[in-house]
Amino acid sequence: MTAPLNDALTAVRRYGFGARTGELARVASDPRGYVQQQLKIDLAQINDPKLKSSEAAIETFVDMRRDGRRKREELKPVLANMSPEEREKAERRKHQMSFRSPEPS
Repeated sequence: MTAPLNDALTAVRRYGFGARTGELARVASDPRGYVQQQLKIDLAQINDPKLKSSEAAIETFVDMRRDGRRKREELKPVLANMSPEEREKAERRKHQMSFRSPEPS
């Protein structure tokens, strides 16, 4: 495969959809320009004022991880005093709880 065609193939595969009919030949003349043009399209941009900013979402995620770690540390002495059956039951309950949706804030 020639270098321009190889670059074109890489460019059209960038988003995982592959090339449309005739697209590979068209992109071969300027694969970098094709990718730059694809990145300029605002199709995936979501403008919803109800959504948190990236910074706020990351902060929420980090806080949730920190809280989870703290709770696990608090439970260590409790788990150490449980029987194996009680520990298994607690683990099942924890697993079931992990599939719940978070409470809306």
